[in-house]
Amino acid sequence: MTLDNKTYYKIIEVIAINAIMDNFIILDKSNFEDQELLDKAISDVVVSNQVNILLRFPHLGRLKLIETLAFYEILSWDHIYILEKELKTYQDDYILDESDHRVALIELKHQYVDKIH
Repeated sequence: MTLDNKTYYKIIEVIAINAIMDNFIILDKSNFEDQELLDKAISDVVVSNQVNILLRFPHLGRLKLIETLAFYEILSWDHIYILEKELKTYQDDYILDESDHRVALIELKHQYVDKIH
């Protein structure tokens, strides 16, 4: 079954939003400010993901940033906003196609949806 881009977009974004709401408690501000950890977090996200897919699907991008910030135990909205702004500077000329959308959907389903069932 082939899905169009609009359908991929809706499904991926809804799963990402639900994953954020169901799995993370996010503080408004962090009392911890360590630029070195923030640099490590953005580096991890950029190395581990296709940046253009994270920019194409903003909630998926946010989810990946949240997962990484949670791993470093520095999860807060102020850090999310800092890294979202930084992530945009890593956009490249890679052109996304349907296979990229399919891979993103499969990964999300495996990590968040399949756990429920």
